[in-house]
Amino acid sequence: MTHINDSTIMATSKDNHCIEEMSLSAQNVQTYAGQCGESGSIYSGFRLLLRLTSPYGVTFDGTSTLYISLNSIRTLMLINLNDGAGELVCQTSSKIRIIRFDVISGDVFASYDDGFGQISPSSKSEQMLFRGTSGIGSLENTGLKYGGGLEQMQAGVRVVADHQNNR
Repeated sequence: MTHINDSTIMATSKDNHCIEEMSLSAQNVQTYAGQCGESGSIYSGFRLLLRLTSPYGVTFDGTSTLYISLNSIRTLMLINLNDGAGELVCQTSSKIRIIRFDVISGDVFASYDDGFGQISPSSKSEQMLFRGTSGIGSLENTGLKYGGGLEQMQAGVRVVADHQNNR
């Protein structure tokens, strides 16, 4: 879920395969992107003509772009809020769970099933920052599995929660 402004929230409906827009001022919910109840793989075109597969995370860049992670098919896409056009950003190396836009770098940071990464929308590339394996220790050996939360606390400091290993 992400705030667009004081009266609008966008939320993923993972099992319903769509993005829903909640208007706090009008007190209603409507489909913003995709076709609720219909899974598919159409990522470019007008927002209501898109077919999404299990949208999981959503984040807003603060100006005009909504980023959406499609967990089950390892994909990050975007929708331009000005014209409603959707497009594929990139395929990812692992299933994306939670995403957050970083206003300083202009990148999307992602909590994966098994790690933490940085995705550059401008170059449409992904960099895995660390991948969990087993045990506890350095970032490369975190044991991270099923990242459940991702927050930027201050410039350069990010916190990832792991809901399966209780960390």
